[in-house]
Amino acid sequence: MPQLPPDEVPVRRRMRWHWRLLTLKIYILSVFLLACMLGGSAMLFLNVLNDTLEPAQRLGSFLAGALILLLCFHILRMALPPMPWLPRRRSLE
Repeated sequence: MPQLPPDEVPVRRRMRWHWRLLTLKIYILSVFLLACMLGGSAMLFLNVLNDTLEPAQRLGSFLAGALILLLCFHILRMALPPMPWLPRRRSLE
């Protein structure tokens, strides 16, 4: 996208209070979602240590916990800005 000369750059308006409140709610809900997913993953990983479960159930708990943990990392990677130690994401350019 070409850069506009400084005198033609439109002034950015502040968001109205209800949009700021909505944005804050979205951030709070996303943190709550990630915390719930991490907690569920931890519970599934702790099921692996339960000796009363059958080996197939323990393996299923381990795989489900790993899948949820990978999904959490993927969501965090999309939400955070690019970091130098992570592989670059494909862009639309």
